Amino acid sequence: MIFKFFIPVILLICAAFSGCGLDTKGNLMLEGTLERSWAVTPELAATASPLFVAVSNTDDFSLVISDPLNTIITLVSVETGADNFSIDLTDDGVSPGDAVYLFAFTDDDFTNSVPFPGPGDMVGFYINEDTLSMAYVLEDGVNSGIHIKLNREVFDYSAEVEGTLRGEENGDVFLVAYAGELTGMDFTDIDVNAIIGYSRIKKTGTCQKFTLPIIPYGFDAPVNDVYIFAILDRNGSGLIDEGDIIGFLSGDDGYPSTMIINKGTNNCGSIEFIMDIMEPSGYDVHLRGAYTLPDGMTDIDSGAVFIIVSDSNGASNLLSSPLASLKTYYQVPAGQKTFDIDLSLTDLTAGENITIFALWDRDFDMDAGGFPVMNQGDMIGYYIDEANLSMNYTLESLENPPVTIAVDKTHYGTQASVRGTVNGTESGTVLFIAYTGEINSLDMTQIDTDEIAAYQSFTKGSGPMAYELDILPFYTLPLENVTLFAILDRNNNGSPDAGDGLGFYADNEYGIPSMITVPSTGVTDIDINFVMDISDTPDPGGEPMRLIGDFEAPDGYDENSPPIFLLVTESSSMNILDNLFTSLRYYGKLEPGSTHFDIDLAATGLQPGDGTEIMVIAIWDRNYDGGFVYPDAGDKIGYCQNKDDMKFSFPITAGDNVIPQSGWDFRINRTIHDHNARLAFVFDRGVLPYADVNGKNIIMVAIQEGGISTDLINFFQIDDIDYVIGLQTVTALDVDGDGNFATDYVYMDIFPFIFDEITVGDNFRIDSIYLIGILDENNNGLIDDGENIGYYWRRTGLFTYIYWPDKIKMINENTYIENRLNVLYQSVRFSSETY
Repeated sequence: MIFKFFIPVILLICAAFSGCGLDTKGNLMLEGTLERSWAVTPELAATASPLFVAVSNTDDFSLVISDPLNTIITLVSVETGADNFSIDLTDDGVSPGDAVYLFAFTDDDFTNSVPFPGPGDMVGFYINEDTLSMAYVLEDGVNSGIHIKLNREVFDYSAEVEGTLRGEENGDVFLVAYAGELTGMDFTDIDVNAIIGYSRIKKTGTCQKFTLPIIPYGFDAPVNDVYIFAILDRNGSGLIDEGDIIGFLSGDDGYPSTMIINKGTNNCGSIEFIMDIMEPSGYDVHLRGAYTLPDGMTDIDSGAVFIIVSDSNGASNLLSSPLASLKTYYQVPAGQKTFDIDLSLTDLTAGENITIFALWDRDFDMDAGGFPVMNQGDMIGYYIDEANLSMNYTLESLENPPVTIAVDKTHYGTQASVRGTVNGTESGTVLFIAYTGEINSLDMTQIDTDEIAAYQSFTKGSGPMAYELDILPFYTLPLENVTLFAILDRNNNGSPDAGDGLGFYADNEYGIPSMITVPSTGVTDIDINFVMDISDTPDPGGEPMRLIGDFEAPDGYDENSPPIFLLVTESSSMNILDNLFTSLRYYGKLEPGSTHFDIDLAATGLQPGDGTEIMVIAIWDRNYDGGFVYPDAGDKIGYCQNKDDMKFSFPITAGDNVIPQSGWDFRINRTIHDHNARLAFVFDRGVLPYADVNGKNIIMVAIQEGGISTDLINFFQIDDIDYVIGLQTVTALDVDGDGNFATDYVYMDIFPFIFDEITVGDNFRIDSIYLIGILDENNNGLIDDGENIGYYWRRTGLFTYIYWPDKIKMINENTYIENRLNVLYQSVRFSSETY
């Protein structure tokens, strides 16, 4: 038995010890009382076993056992039945100001030989319960008021815990094995009588092994539910106090976990220092509120509900390292749904942001106690500021507004992540949100917070940043229809607001945010680009600016149909889907069946009267299933246009902007097709000088025959722009410098949206197409009167040729385009005719 180490030391230190325990007073005295605690069995408490008090120079009781010769200062006996003691230290080599440590024990089988505690005896320690210190600092003269409670039964076993300390910081470390209940984050409030292992070591490396002896007092082996924690004594006070950093034996979820202490050697693995011990701020404003349960539940049927208060990074650390953000937690009494949390023992102050969680720990053992741990089957809820789409709650200086937290999310035990790269050169805090609901506007604060499937923040440098976003385990997998977006939090307030950058994942040619599916294995290569800034909210006192109007809806659209979305961009091109989000200023979903809109543009960043022109687009997303609108095959689209002037944009003014104005129309009359049709052709300068064509911009128009005039009076004029199936500005460039363009192919895309009056056959077949080019002499990107035109041609005559516009034909003799690269048989030749 390990207690036999007492034998030699007692022989050396105490050739004879006092039988009365009341020494004659000297210059340095200890006086105190002894108590046999109620915690000891009645049989033990009723015995009159010999009782001894020892004074040592260390609080490491395992060291006292292993090296009594160098640790025991003196040992005295206490008279039978006495409940007090007096010890003279005058001649024992200690002085005022020294720290000593006292413990008392009974020796039931003592027979005037050497005393030591054996199985069935009792042991007690002097502990200052205010500071958790076992040290008693000597003063000159009589040191009185010492009280020792003998409340630990001695058991017959030997045990130790082995493990590894990890981390960069080094210094003195307290190792503690604790078999009691942890009821909060105040580690000075633990039950000192449940400490079954205590040792000090000096940490000198990033990876240091340790051995923590277990003292077999108070708990018999095996000892269940034992916490192992290590405290790095940063300030060298010898106490567990403010500024120290603590680490735990913890599970994969980051929460403190317990172990069973068996006889012999027990391995606990690694412990890493993760949480600072807080200095109480004295902030005396409470946090009050209530939690609610899902519909149909009036009270919990197992476990307990905890309110967890963390710092502003609590949401990001919830799954990976919850203790790194934890400030305090509160167990709501059974049968109660309200809470009132005293924050004065935390380091929180007015003005700080916190995160608040309500955890129903359904398998929490009320008898064993301990930390609340979020496991599969548990339920959770959290505070969220829906007005600002932020999980931060700002503490007030006088009174904190009460909060209500809905405990409505079940932990399914799922684990999956989204990984990728955030591109861009701008640095700062990036907020990531994975969202499974509808996105009905560009105001990110208007999303349904119940549909947020992940929420984390990362710090981005000046280059691309790799990220891994953990999906919250409150969703079953695979998780479908997930929109991932990122907010560059330029003002560092933790919420998306004016001036912040907004980025998305997009895997389509239009740059429109794409939805993803997250399987149980996770998903990779989800790269994000910042494409726009969040605009300001409307200024109630600012200049009003509204867009009001109606559009003509297609057949089949009613209040039971999928939604129509209205978009406002700064673009003025018919290529409306190209890089849509880079010019987007407004995005909104209309009420079911509605064709009328009245929207506020004051928060779009548009300025009335500055010359900026807007384009208004409507998209009927007929297979909409969440996220952003995505125009794909079968959807319909339309835009406000002036067909006579071939204009698609107009200036915005203060006040009411009513559309469509006279000469304009707004109809959803085009259908989206899934195709990759392109035209490939070469230019021929025709009658124009080489220098007038080479290097110049040409506005190319592909138009079906229903929209163009070929008569001699209105030679090759566009009559109806609805029939335009392609519009693109290209450059005529003599790449090889041979004086012509015969081998310099130019490529042109065909619109994905085609006017409903145009027949589209199988494989995207469209017949009877003309191709014209307008020489953009003033480089304004518009088709202006007087600019020279070229066209796909045919010619007549024998000695003198006359060139006429003709329907395009391919080198394979097809007279129609289809879903492929369509290479034209003839060139586009410039003429003397002007538009």
